[in-house]
Amino acid sequence: MMDGGEWTEVRRRNPSDNRKENESESSYFVTNIPDRATKLEFRKIFSKFGRLSDVYFGGKKGVNGKCFGFIRFQGVEDTKEMESMLNGTKCRNNTLKINIAKHERKIPGQSRVRKFQWWLVEP
Repeated sequence: MMDGGEWTEVRRRNPSDNRKENESESSYFVTNIPDRATKLEFRKIFSKFGRLSDVYFGGKKGVNGKCFGFIRFQGVEDTKEMESMLNGTKCRNNTLKINIAKHERKIPGQSRVRKFQWWLVEP
């Protein structure tokens, strides 16, 4: 700090919040998942449809009494067309019901407001 100078606060975006701006992701809600299905099993089934970036199982059953989860793909150009291709996919003996997710997944520790780091810099 210089004599007589004051510190200035500067906000910078948290580096962990940086994502590929041009890379779109599409999330799909999956229901009628067989009991004890695994993420690896889902990766094998769904990777043939495109770049599968995430598989999430709810860990409990929905209001219809069936297990549910979400799958996420990168770079989907037509989400409705992808939904049609995915819907009806088989996992073991179950026919999966798949729809475009109504809400984006919340990442633990993140809120919808961007996080910033505060730095003090000399003038």
